[in-house]
Amino acid sequence: KKEPMQPINKPLYVRPGSIKELTGIARSKALQLEIDDPKFPKRFKLSPKLTVWNVSELEHYIESLPRLERDTLLNDI
Repeated sequence: KKEPMQPINKPLYVRPGSIKELTGIARSKALQLEIDDPKFPKRFKLSPKLTVWNVSELEHYIESLPRLERDTLLNDI
């Protein structure tokens, strides 16, 4: 099965302040998941002042969740 092509303008990385608009996961929830869930992707430094997540790692994490857990995560307020 061939994977669909990804849009060219899709970002490779996302800052904590932009994670909700890109993935649907609230910033505070993502930071908590980073501590509580060993499978959640870890942030890393692109430069001394810029910490980001890899977008494809976040997407893979979300897709790997059972549907109910994924729906709860993405609808968390």
